[in-house]
This record gives sequence, structure tokens and C-alpha cells, in this order.
Amino acid sequence: MRTLGLLVAYASLIAMALSWITALFFYMRTFSAVTPEQSYLRGQLVFNWLFANGKLTGEAREHARRVNIAMAVFFVCLIISGAAFIVAVAPR
Repeated sequence: MRTLGLLVAYASLIAMALSWITALFFYMRTFSAVTPEQSYLRGQLVFNWLFANGKLTGEAREHARRVNIAMAVFFVCLIISGAAFIVAVAPR
């Protein structure tokens, strides 16, 4: 059980890193896809992502949706890895 817990924990840590990199990639694409009419949102995208997210249109909105999905995957993997480490190191 300990080995399985460690395997799941390390696999989810790798998935966390990959989802973080994916979110960063799509964040950069969102930032570059902002149209000149929406250039006032660039500052908001840096400091308060969630509030500026709903104001985006077009391709930037699609990239922002992918960032949100990648961050949701990141947090799910964080919870799974924490639980797997607890299972792996729990005394028998």
C-alpha cells in the first residue's frame, strides 16, 4: 500500500507541474490575444485574473478558459498528492 501511495503521489506531482506549465502557456497566449480595444484589461489580467476574465472576448476568452481548466487540474492534483502522501506514510 505504501508503494502504491508513493506512486500515486509522485504521478500527481508530475501532473501538477505539467498543469502549471500548461496554465502559464495559455496565460501568455491570453495576454497576447487581447485586442487593442481591450488593452485596458492587460493590467487587470496581471493583478485580478478572475474579474478581468469575464470581460474578454474572442480568442482571448478561449485561452482564458483553458487557463482556468489547467488551474482546476492543478488543484485537484494537489489534493490527490496530499492524500496519497498521507496514505503512504501512515503508520501500519
